[in-house]
Amino acid sequence: MITGKLRHLVTIEQPSTSRDSTGQVNPADEWSTFATRTVAIEPTTSTEPNGEKPEAQTTYKVTMRYLSGLSHSHRIKWGSRVFQITGIVNPEERNLWQEVTVVERIG
Repeated sequence: MITGKLRHLVTIEQPSTSRDSTGQVNPADEWSTFATRTVAIEPTTSTEPNGEKPEAQTTYKVTMRYLSGLSHSHRIKWGSRVFQITGIVNPEERNLWQEVTVVERIG
């Protein structure tokens, strides 16, 4: 990976949780910052809305320096755009880079 391609500043967010009056943990619809990274973003596939799926979606490959603790429960935010993480690969298991597959749903 050439570091010059890492030109998009993104925020990696994690879901926030809250506790109710009985102490039970409830997932919230709020997100908090887990990390900020400069990444490379490349579109890989795109689908148009149809009768079965009323929303369009585009899949991207996001390449970044290794981030310990990154999981599928996180999401990536780039400006006002939100990407759901669907896959995480640690090439050669060397903890240098991560290739993250994300989906952006529109509609």
